[in-house]
Amino acid sequence: MNRRSVPASASAGAAGLGRRAAAVGLDVVLALLVGGWLGVLQGVSALDGGSGESATPATWLVVLCGTLSLALVVLQWVLHGRLGWTVGRRALGVRTLDARTHRPIGLARVLLRGLVVAAGTLVAGVGQLVVLLSPLFDRSGRKQGWHDLAARAVVLDVRGGGTGAVAPPPPHPDVVRAASTLSWRAPSSDPVAAVTPPAAPGPVPARPPAPPVAPVGTASAPMTGPITRPLVLAPLAPHRAGPDLDTRALPLVPPPPAPSAAPVPAGGQGAFARLVPDAPAASPAPDVLGHPVPHRFGDDEDVETTRRALPPVPPPSTTRERITAAIVEISDGQRVEVRHTALVGRNPAAATDGVQLVRVVDPGRSVSKTHLQLAVEHSGVWVADRGSTNGTVVTLPDGAQVICPVDQPVRLRLGAVVMFGDCVLRLVETS
Repeated sequence: MNRRSVPASASAGAAGLGRRAAAVGLDVVLALLVGGWLGVLQGVSALDGGSGESATPATWLVVLCGTLSLALVVLQWVLHGRLGWTVGRRALGVRTLDARTHRPIGLARVLLRGLVVAAGTLVAGVGQLVVLLSPLFDRSGRKQGWHDLAARAVVLDVRGGGTGAVAPPPPHPDVVRAASTLSWRAPSSDPVAAVTPPAAPGPVPARPPAPPVAPVGTASAPMTGPITRPLVLAPLAPHRAGPDLDTRALPLVPPPPAPSAAPVPAGGQGAFARLVPDAPAASPAPDVLGHPVPHRFGDDEDVETTRRALPPVPPPSTTRERITAAIVEISDGQRVEVRHTALVGRNPAAATDGVQLVRVVDPGRSVSKTHLQLAVEHSGVWVADRGSTNGTVVTLPDGAQVICPVDQPVRLRLGAVVMFGDCVLRLVETS
């Protein structure tokens, strides 16, 4: 199997500065072992030339040594770009991978990374030292230096990963605290199916009472125990599962489908027969009872000898309030009204026209350029993460937290809080 397709391992983490320096040191020692002979052979060639002897053998050795040195440099470059490691990095269990996809970064980005380090030599060598020590200045915990940020790379310690694979970056540590536990119950019985249909008049035969039949649609036993889950996805609509969309190839995340209400049959005996297709047809029952009914205090005399027909149960209303706009408050002080689709980030950009761009103030650069997408439709408001570096977490009004998968819509209720990087936004109003 190609190493570039190795799945990520959950045991990888950011490599320390000492291990990174040791890996570079091993590469330098290897280069000196191969190329150091070049200087020795040049000195020998000069001595032979000064004594009047032929310098041809030493010259060929110099050419051979230079060729080997160049081949070593090219080999290290190709290994670094295509596999994520050099000889020194391989020996110490260190890999250079893409910060988002955790795949090798390629030859061009390895070259860009090296040019940033080399540019530090323009400041009397001090700039190069500052660039190499820049991972110590990273506040995100990923220990990315300036050269890593320029190449969108991260250096990881994969000694525990076996095959050298690495794990994806976790969400921001200040955002994710713990997954909440939710308790749920089975849906209640259908009010139409639970109603006994009115009976037709006729004599009542003397027979033992039949055992009661459970109403159609009634759950056998409600489940009341708490269910602990690592991730809790907010329901997009009552009694409906969230959408399962793969929208990475699309410029914008499409909205989830609107919930559809099932048709409710009209009341009456025909409707009851349709709800219970296998039930045998019952014989007409009379209104006159064949045996005395115990008298209950406060009952009318007519009630003891007649059976009242139950009023028809109106079908549940399927109309929902249509939402056309939503107002969110952001932690940097902005109060933004969203009417259709908005992209939120440090410097968002849209591939199509008509998309609202919301730029947040984030001095710590914890928010990605296009971090998340907000959308308002008639059935509600939802948010989707756009493949950000530090992730997006939704805290529902009941305290449950939802870690947003990439490009998956998550429904927002009024009062929900969305945490992205070091920033927070709250849904405060819909209209």
